[in-house]
Amino acid sequence: MRGRAAAPLLLILLTVPFVVDPGRTQAQVAPQQLDITKLMVGLSPSTLAPASQGFPVYTVGDELWAASQLGSSLRVSLSSPNFSSGNTLDPGAVALLHTFREADIGGNWSLRLSSSNASRTFVVQFVKQNKSLAPLLTGHGFSKRGDLLLNYTVHGGSSYDIQACVLGEEMPNTVQIPIPGAIGTGQLLLRRAGVNATVTLQGQLSSSSTFWFELHHLYSYAVLNSSGLVERDVKVATSATLLLSQTGNPTRNASIAADAPMRIGRFSLRAFFRGSSGYSVYETSVLITDSASWVWLRGCTSTMDSTCRWARRRPNGRARSTPCTGRRGSKGYRWNRCPWRRRS
Repeated sequence: MRGRAAAPLLLILLTVPFVVDPGRTQAQVAPQQLDITKLMVGLSPSTLAPASQGFPVYTVGDELWAASQLGSSLRVSLSSPNFSSGNTLDPGAVALLHTFREADIGGNWSLRLSSSNASRTFVVQFVKQNKSLAPLLTGHGFSKRGDLLLNYTVHGGSSYDIQACVLGEEMPNTVQIPIPGAIGTGQLLLRRAGVNATVTLQGQLSSSSTFWFELHHLYSYAVLNSSGLVERDVKVATSATLLLSQTGNPTRNASIAADAPMRIGRFSLRAFFRGSSGYSVYETSVLITDSASWVWLRGCTSTMDSTCRWARRRPNGRARSTPCTGRRGSKGYRWNRCPWRRRS
């Protein structure tokens, strides 16, 4: 890396919505309360869980689904300062109660379920992501060892779990998955194209294997009888399974089936290989900002103190797109100990 020819840098900030003053999450007391172990809520039909385990914290684009295992139908009403709706939830039925929109008002919503002789009211938290996080680069340079040093400030407000990545001029849209040694050498290249992913083999297989991947995201849940939140890993999408043989592996498409609405944010990509010797799993991170593609976050693994990784410039003058992470301090972020050496 030549100090006088630094490539443009792109700073990406990933945030998880912060809930300000969540208020009461405990169900309101009624003379006779419904059995909440038989009420199911979730982000999709496949993520339904007993209401006694808590409610997801919803954001724009999320869906509120419910189901009942009670013996009679329930009247369901959902309301906020600018919205109200009513539905009937029959035993065994799975119903979409609401899709949260940008026009909806953030805060605590009221979900009331009632039968002929019992009722229960829950607080549903709806928050909006902070889209105004714009970092200001206040300084950059090289240490005596030749390490790249960056300083910038960002006004995070009430956001938390902020993660910053530095990328090169070329956006890393292709994920590299190493092939397990038990089945061959090389790597698979994954590139998202909307509801599909292109899969390209670069290497050689010594035996056949099936391959698929999953996308996982950490969702916040409001637990009843508590003002705190917990995070749970939720499988958001699964790809179709492909057969990788020893010969003839052209680039192919694998469809991506959604298990829940896909938010904007950071996801864990888990790649699975199944061969004659068993299973192999590889995990990495991607950033999803739209419905068409993703950005590979190979070096972004923690929001705590971490060592940056940045490759040297290539002969064509473009920086290799290997991200690195920093930490949030009281005055912003600082990267250090990045093995990006100046070369004369």
